[in-house]
Amino acid sequence: AKISGRVPIYFLTGTYDFACTPEMTERTAEKVKNSECIIFDGGHFPTSEDPVTFKKVVTPVLKKILALDHPERRSASTGFAPSSGSRSQHAGSSPRTAPTGRRVIDF
Repeated sequence: AKISGRVPIYFLTGTYDFACTPEMTERTAEKVKNSECIIFDGGHFPTSEDPVTFKKVVTPVLKKILALDHPERRSASTGFAPSSGSRSQHAGSSPRTAPTGRRVIDF
């Protein structure tokens, strides 16, 4: 199935996740319009491995979703303003540039 890109999609993967590695997640995000990729310093279950840091990573994403979710947008057929492609973030400190040229933030 093809994803339209009208709705933002957020990918979250742990640095040490062997089931879905950061590289796998980044490759997928690169193929999805309006996606954002966040690499979390942890494994496959960040909610239980490090819930405090997980909350710091997920809260900004939830705020972005809430900011986009307003009545006019819900009723409009083309409400989402596209971003400039997918981005990869390692959630946390200062930004750097990934080999793909995308912005990366380490957490």
